[in-house]
Amino acid sequence: MGVLLPLAVLFALVILLASFLLALFGLKTMIVTSGSMEPSIRTGDALLVRSLSSGSSITVGDVITFQSDHNEAMITHRVKAVEEIQGETYYQTQGDANATPDPGLTAAQSVYGKTVVTVPKLGYILYFTATPWGKLLLIAPLLILWSWALLSLARDFRRPRASDIAPYDSPNPA
Repeated sequence: MGVLLPLAVLFALVILLASFLLALFGLKTMIVTSGSMEPSIRTGDALLVRSLSSGSSITVGDVITFQSDHNEAMITHRVKAVEEIQGETYYQTQGDANATPDPGLTAAQSVYGKTVVTVPKLGYILYFTATPWGKLLLIAPLLILWSWALLSLARDFRRPRASDIAPYDSPNPA
């Protein structure tokens, strides 16, 4: 029992620290759900995407995530060209696995961020942890460990120590 509580606390702290650091550095996690960027980025990979600040620039060759004009989907593709039209910046994008560029240009305002790190296959795990079963399997062991630790502490608290027990004296000395 002595090791389980510190492990549960450490696990919770690692999750909290990772979330804090991602937010601190302006990183968001995206899960790749199609093969349009293969072989460089595969289905099931997780991307760390840096939100763009006013000083950030996007250049040809960068991989960006943007809101599609055609639907609500977020798309991650490579920038093939940067164009200025009437003082506004637009990007021509294309998936690495696609034979032709995406139809139309992507306005700079539609860009969610720039990919800075790709973690192979982590997207499958992240996707699962967002489901009800995934949340249960992520949280349940932690709750069980904490409950077990609290019960053990309560049991130790109630258990008398040897120094608290008076020696038994017989009422009838023989």
